[in-house]
Amino acid sequence: MKTTNNWVSWLVLTISLLATFAATIYVKSEIDKKDEAEFRFESKNIAEKLKHDCIRMRYCSAAALLFSTHPIM
Repeated sequence: MKTTNNWVSWLVLTISLLATFAATIYVKSEIDKKDEAEFRFESKNIAEKLKHDCIRMRYCSAAALLFSTHPIM
């Protein structure tokens, strides 16, 4: 009787460990997907803001040069 319970216990333990490992991999992949989507969204927003700021700086520089009273050279 004791040997039957022994291998059943090991089988339950092994199945539990495999289920835990599978759940860990699944949760990690879902978190990685969410984090990557969030990173791409934030990167896109930052790139757009930098693009608009760069264009604004060019316009400001051109206006400053155009309306300056002192010659450049």
